[in-house]
Amino acid sequence: MMFLLQIVVNDMGKILERVHDVELKLKSLPEEKVNRLRESVGDLPYDMFYQFMNWQSELFASGVIDKEDAMFLYTRIPDWNRAKLSEKIVIMKLMEEYATIKLKRESRLKSEPKRKTLRKASVTKSISTKKPAKKKTK
Repeated sequence: MMFLLQIVVNDMGKILERVHDVELKLKSLPEEKVNRLRESVGDLPYDMFYQFMNWQSELFASGVIDKEDAMFLYTRIPDWNRAKLSEKIVIMKLMEEYATIKLKRESRLKSEPKRKTLRKASVTKSISTKKPAKKKTK
């Protein structure tokens, strides 16, 4: 699928530059491969659209992408059918990488041992409950 172009989005803050790079690579590919790519990134199902929009906001909120790139994604994802092939490829690759990062993070969190929490009873047992002796009055 998209691996035909061997695109690696190492710097997510440069989405527009990546789109330009992909456009140049598409020009050098045979028409048959370009058509296969066009088919592989065709329609964006609603559940993917919804997920991409959520991830776009997460990427921006976490500071991974800047405002310009966030706006690019915000305008291209809803208008998927009108987006250029190069834009679709870069967006799909970006979202694929982000999904991989999220899955690795979630699996790491699941595999970490859960921390034991102190129970109220164990805390109160460790505290001395003896009252100070009263002074005798004469």
